[in-house]
Amino acid sequence: MLINYVFIIMADPSLRKLVEQILPLSSCYSVVSRFVTNKSKFEHGQVNQALAGAMKLLLNDYMARLIEKRRVVDPESIIFSTRFSSCRFS
Repeated sequence: MLINYVFIIMADPSLRKLVEQILPLSSCYSVVSRFVTNKSKFEHGQVNQALAGAMKLLLNDYMARLIEKRRVVDPESIIFSTRFSSCRFS
């Protein structure tokens, strides 16, 4: 389920383009994250549980790579990155 977004007119076209690129990716991330949360229980079957476990590992790796890229681009964001990395999926 992908979500359609309606944009209010923005003064900066480059900001609008950036937002248009980020929002679909965040929608997909949200769908995958919800699947991992909902289907990781035994009552949904072993295949779904195994798939959710593998996807959970991939999401954790994805978040770690994003945090590392953020540290390279903006070294001042280490405090945010450290806090966020401790909030990953358990």
